[in-house]
Amino acid sequence: MIDEAYNFIYNFFSIIISINAYGNTDTKSDKISTFSIGAAGYGYIGFSLDSDLIGNGGGAALNIKYNIHKDFALGLQGGFTSYRENINHTLSGDFKALVILQRETLRNNNGFVPWASLGLGALWGSGNYNNGTMKFHDIFGFQTSLSLGLRYNYKHAYFGMGADFIYSPAIGKVQADVIYPNQDIFFIGSNIFLETGFRF
Repeated sequence: MIDEAYNFIYNFFSIIISINAYGNTDTKSDKISTFSIGAAGYGYIGFSLDSDLIGNGGGAALNIKYNIHKDFALGLQGGFTSYRENINHTLSGDFKALVILQRETLRNNNGFVPWASLGLGALWGSGNYNNGTMKFHDIFGFQTSLSLGLRYNYKHAYFGMGADFIYSPAIGKVQADVIYPNQDIFFIGSNIFLETGFRF
């Protein structure tokens, strides 16, 4: 029994080592990077009927991307946006998962990478509207996004620019208002952004 167990373990690790050695016959330069992480800064332009209350703004986001294939990747994005219209001021955060179509370069190769993504996640925040007479202490909703961009890979870094269209229906809880405790708020607009990051 001990000999059989020993032979099983020996054969198992021999197979694993053989597969690993076969899989690593290519150099790292012949493969795409597995992960990338970066940051983006953007300006927000509002299109919704609530834009005269929410206004325009800007913010920043953190992006993480996992490359499954040179043409396909999955990503996570978390962002923070500040909006202003006259004396009305709104703050929001969002977090969403991304499905990305791309044309990624090899690990150590320089070059342009066109990409497009579809995102789905959540939005939350707080703000004041109607010339400050209505204050929301809690805003929550979901967010969808459609993004297009172009990156340039330079060694282990990347730089890029792009734009996305955001659709976020949300509900705001009105502070100290018993007649209309909740109100629908639509964050609909476009972010125009610049980004930079690293490939691993």
